[in-house]
Amino acid sequence: MPLPPPAPLRQRGITLISLMTGLVISMVLVLAILMLFQRMVRASTAARMDAQADAQRAAAFLSAGIAAQEAGYGIDAAHAGTHLVVLKDAKLDGSTLSGTSVSLGATGNAVVWAENATGGPRCSALLAPSLSDKGGLRKLGPVPCADAAAFSTLAWTTVLPLMDAPTTPVADPPAAPLVTITLQKAACTPFGIAAGTGADEKVLLTLTAANSNGVELKTSQCLVNVSASAPPP
Repeated sequence: MPLPPPAPLRQRGITLISLMTGLVISMVLVLAILMLFQRMVRASTAARMDAQADAQRAAAFLSAGIAAQEAGYGIDAAHAGTHLVVLKDAKLDGSTLSGTSVSLGATGNAVVWAENATGGPRCSALLAPSLSDKGGLRKLGPVPCADAAAFSTLAWTTVLPLMDAPTTPVADPPAAPLVTITLQKAACTPFGIAAGTGADEKVLLTLTAANSNGVELKTSQCLVNVSASAPPP
């Protein structure tokens, strides 16, 4: 009796098509992981730079507030408008500071104050340049002076950067200046201590800037040595 023909053998192992398919899928997964990794690196780098910039702003505001506390010190009847002025459109050209003085409550980009802590009147200033490719916050002076109102006649040869300028140029004119400076009347005392009833009207200095996320950062200092009103004649 003849034997039945043997059953055909089935092919075993990996075919070339399945190998190529697996290779393509693996490459797609690797590329996706690399893209995700690059995004995470960029996000962490940007977050670190933003945190450093925000910390620099906070430190600059603290240094500026401490420096401005000397406004009016050692001067009899120091008052805003003469011994303390805010300037708008201020800029430093060489050693000459220019700008337009504004009244209390208005906003500018520089503040100049006079003090007499060393036996002779001196003036200092905070300047936040706001023109194209400018920015940051600078401390000017001190320099000998008669009063702060004479700011444009002084030679501002000492400039101390408190906050770096932005790495990308600021629009000219800027849509939102990096730092704004405001002086206003306030019954205030320094370091956040509540003012008593009937406290004299002093001057409150406020520095404002936006952080990397567009959130407004603001700090205020009470300048207790300066009166908001001129003394009676």
